[in-house]
Amino acid sequence: PYIAISAIAIYLCVVSACVAIFVDDYILSVVFLTIAETCYFATTAPVNAQIANMMPASIRTRAYGVQILISHTLGDAISPTLIGLVSDETNNLTLGITLAPLSIIMAGITYLSAWIFLDVSEGDEIKVVVEDNETKVPVT
Repeated sequence: PYIAISAIAIYLCVVSACVAIFVDDYILSVVFLTIAETCYFATTAPVNAQIANMMPASIRTRAYGVQILISHTLGDAISPTLIGLVSDETNNLTLGITLAPLSIIMAGITYLSAWIFLDVSEGDEIKVVVEDNETKVPVT
């Protein structure tokens, strides 16, 4: 159920972000941008809970670190450059900013795929192999 919350929230984020980008009224734009940011950050807690439930304690902090590194590398580290390139090439900043919701859709696809295809229920065990050590972790 954690990933379901993330999948739903991320798609609400995309819709709100698109409205914020394309609406002409400043106040409405700020309102929808706030909704988009709230929905985006609402995905953090469910993902962290899933990591806490699925990773053995010995590698849990490493899993959190990898998750943070990937999200920043694919998110705020590269987005200004990509938005600037699209904006410069097309002379259209709105088109460049539209890359943000499009990239968030990729996160939504990941969350939705995990929700649909990972059939993990409470009480199941997941096999985790770290440096040739195999551990079975119960899902809580």
